[in-house]
Amino acid sequence: MTSVTSTLYLVRHGESTWNVAGRVQGQADAARLTARGREQVRAAAARLAGVGARRLVTSDLARARETADIVGAATGLDPWPTPLLREMDLGRWQGLPSDEAAARWADLAADDPWTPDDRRRPPGGESTADVRARVAALLASPLVTEVDGAVVLVSHGDTIRVAVSYLLGEVPAEPEVAEDAEDADEGGWSRGGAADPDDVDQDGASRRRAPVAQWRPVPNGSVQILERAADGTVQHREWAPAL
Repeated sequence: MTSVTSTLYLVRHGESTWNVAGRVQGQADAARLTARGREQVRAAAARLAGVGARRLVTSDLARARETADIVGAATGLDPWPTPLLREMDLGRWQGLPSDEAAARWADLAADDPWTPDDRRRPPGGESTADVRARVAALLASPLVTEVDGAVVLVSHGDTIRVAVSYLLGEVPAEPEVAEDAEDADEGGWSRGGAADPDDVDQDGASRRRAPVAQWRPVPNGSVQILERAADGTVQHREWAPAL
């Protein structure tokens, strides 16, 4: 069995007030965690307390910072905030009801069928490719590569989906992303390939056979676990709170 050389834990913030209201959040910073959201994060933090993580990096948006503070209290780590882990910027669609934003995405695709899906941007917002580029920049930065041990990243649903898809090698690396990855220290987290996991891990966390769909659900308070082996393959599994 190939040994694991590095591990990333990607934590989605707990349920927020805008999640409950069904509003699109993006980089709007008005939402806060609900009581249920804080319970979800405490459950995740209890699991992370025993993994021996050496660094905690978080989106600088309030709902992620609140999540990271709870995780930090359980792990003894001080959160390092960064805008590179923010949610996808949805521009003028932020604050809309979720079903209305979904309809606008469909209209955008219908009006511009020539632009690849990952290059489309809502008015004033980001594309999936934009998010992928900033996530890759973070993974290639000293904030992650200088750490001798596991790293916890606290972020958001769309950003985590893009990060997992990138790390499993489901999408081609952008030229600038590939260059950043080559400049990363040995052992850094560049785009990789996926290993074939077992169905269930020893601790009961489900393992999903890669590749996963880029837009698969990422529950509030869940932890996406990515383990890189010595041969460069990446294994993915998930833990989600039963709350």
